[in-house]
Amino acid sequence: MMYFSDSEFKCGCGCGLGIESMQESTLELLENCRAFAGVPFIVTSSIRCVKHNNTVGGGDRSAHLTGHAIDIKAIDSNTRHKILNAAFRLKVPRIDIAKTFVHLDNSPYLAADVVWLYGSRS
Repeated sequence: MMYFSDSEFKCGCGCGLGIESMQESTLELLENCRAFAGVPFIVTSSIRCVKHNNTVGGGDRSAHLTGHAIDIKAIDSNTRHKILNAAFRLKVPRIDIAKTFVHLDNSPYLAADVVWLYGSRS
């Protein structure tokens, strides 16, 4: 990968899951979004085991469990705008906007063409 190292994709609990459990399509989408946005992306969450997903309050059908999701740190409006602009231009099918991160996912198992605010699904 051009913009990311393998270590950025480790499950947060240290169980050993990592980049090898991520979906190729998701990694490609992430690389393309990063290139288009033109700002560094700091991965705050990627693949998760069930235990870690439960610990952080992830849903039973979280795209993080299948390696289809990435959370990118976004603590200011300029960075958030650049991430979202890239995601919309590249037609990321699922986007979640939170105060400190943007969730991008391309899960084929969940509803597409949605944008929601963290903590809500509407």
